[in-house]
Amino acid sequence: MHKEMMHKEHRKTDISQHEFDQFMDKLSSVQAPEARSKEEAWNLLLETMEQSEQKQTTKLRILPIKAFLSIAAMVAVLLGGWYTYNVTKTETFTTGNGQMATLVLPDQSVVQLNAGSSVRYKSYGFMKQRHVELQGEAFFKVKKGNQFVVQSNESKVTVLGTSFNIYARNNRFDVYCYTGKVRVESPSIMPVIVTRGKSVKTMTNSALCDTAIFNPEVSVKWIQGEFYFSNESLTSVFDEIERQFDVSITRPALLERTYTGFFSKSNIKTALDNVCLPMGIKYTVIDSKHIEIK
Repeated sequence: MHKEMMHKEHRKTDISQHEFDQFMDKLSSVQAPEARSKEEAWNLLLETMEQSEQKQTTKLRILPIKAFLSIAAMVAVLLGGWYTYNVTKTETFTTGNGQMATLVLPDQSVVQLNAGSSVRYKSYGFMKQRHVELQGEAFFKVKKGNQFVVQSNESKVTVLGTSFNIYARNNRFDVYCYTGKVRVESPSIMPVIVTRGKSVKTMTNSALCDTAIFNPEVSVKWIQGEFYFSNESLTSVFDEIERQFDVSITRPALLERTYTGFFSKSNIKTALDNVCLPMGIKYTVIDSKHIEIK
C-alpha cells in the first residue's frame, strides 16, 4: 500500500527517478512520529516539499526581474553617455607653421587650410546645422544645401553654396568671393553682401570697411605656395614668412611700412630677398629656425 501511494504521489509531484530513489533511501531510515500514522507523516512530508518548491519558484521568478532591471539601467546609462558624447563632441583640425592641409567636411564641402590655421565643428547634426569656426586662413568650397556659416570670433560669413577665401588673423577679417555670394557680418560694420569677384576687408575694432574687385578666374595663390601682397604692412608679410617656413624672425618696430610684391614658398632665402631687397632691408640667417632683420 505504501509503495503504491508513493508511486502515485511520485507521479503527481513529477519528481525525477534519481530524486525519487534518493528520497526513498532517506525515508527508509526515518521513523514516523509517535503521534502520527505513517500515512499522516508521509502526507506532511509531501506538503513540506511542495511549499519548498513554491518558495524556490518565487525566488526564480523574482531574480530575473531584478537582473533585467539592473541591465536596463546599465544600458540607459551607456546610451545616455553615448548621446551626450556625440552631441557635444567637437572635431578640430589644425595646421602648424610650414603645413597646409585639405579637409572634407561631413557634407562633402572642402576646406583648404593655410599654415598656422585651425577649424572646428560639431560632427553630430552637421548636415542640418553647418557651422564651422575658423582661426587663420582657409579656402572654402561649399556644397549646396542648408545654410553654411563660418565664424571667427564675432565675425561670420553666411552662404548657401559657393567658394570663398577667409583671412581671419588678429583683428583682421578679409573675405574674397570666388563663386556665388556671401553675407559678411562683423561687430564694427553693417552686414555686407559680397558677390563673385569682390572682396571685403575689415578690422574688428574699426568701422572702416574696404571693398575691392579681383579676378576670380585666377586661382587662390597661397594654395599653390605663392603669396601676393598689395600695400600690406611688413609686419604681416614677415608673419606670413614665419608661418610658411616655420621660422622665427626678429625685427624692429620701424617695419610698419607697406609692401607690394610676392614671395614663393619654394625657398626661404629667395623669399627674404624678394621682400627685403626692394625695401632696402638687411637680414641675417642665425640658424635654420632664426632670422634677424636689421
